[in-house]
Amino acid sequence: MRQYVSEDRDYQESVRAFLEIGNARNELAHGNYAMYPLEKTIEEIYASYKTGLRFVESIGSHLARVSSAVADEA
Repeated sequence: MRQYVSEDRDYQESVRAFLEIGNARNELAHGNYAMYPLEKTIEEIYASYKTGLRFVESIGSHLARVSSAVADEA
């Protein structure tokens, strides 16, 4: 997975956006929701969502590919 991500800048951005949204969600859910400093506009958040969606939609096929490769090596 590291090799694939390192070879594709767009995919790197997708992973980064997904992790950024997840981190913000964790801070909101486990911190003081009312005092959370939201520094992005709704448009920026939506753009991050759309960027991160590529990662979410592809992770299953990547895991299946890697799992198959590992099984073939065994």
